[in-house]
Amino acid sequence: MRYELKCLYRSIREHESWLEVRYALSTVWHKLTFPIRLPYYGLRNILAYSSILYRDRDWDQSFLFAIMEKKFRRMRHLFQYHGHHAGDHRIAKQLTIAAECCRRLAEEDYQYPSSYLLADEHRARKASIAHESYLQDQDLEWIGKLLRKHAQTWWD
Repeated sequence: MRYELKCLYRSIREHESWLEVRYALSTVWHKLTFPIRLPYYGLRNILAYSSILYRDRDWDQSFLFAIMEKKFRRMRHLFQYHGHHAGDHRIAKQLTIAAECCRRLAEEDYQYPSSYLLADEHRARKASIAHESYLQDQDLEWIGKLLRKHAQTWWD
């Protein structure tokens, strides 16, 4: 904190540009208000995740995907509406894809359309299970690919 105050004093004393003074002021302001903002952000996160964490069970992977979906959607909102760099819309799109894959995996939303049912009920169920498995594997692959390729770039 002392360093930030010295920088602010030096900026004002040496008649530096308004941009430098404003940056020094904002740094001091953020250092002063951080202890106040920290509990606010913590409570906001607790409230945002409480419904998912309350329902969470350790025996099923669907809750893991529900938590990941919530995180991806919150990050997408940040990049879409409050981003600070040029690639924000691209990152928001990547996060939307990851969240949608997590939603489908959590809800196990891979029902084979009933219009494809064959005359042979056994073959129809077998085809449905194979198709569901294929779609789940595809979503898992997408999430893995997105995380492997872009997770280190999803910051603002």
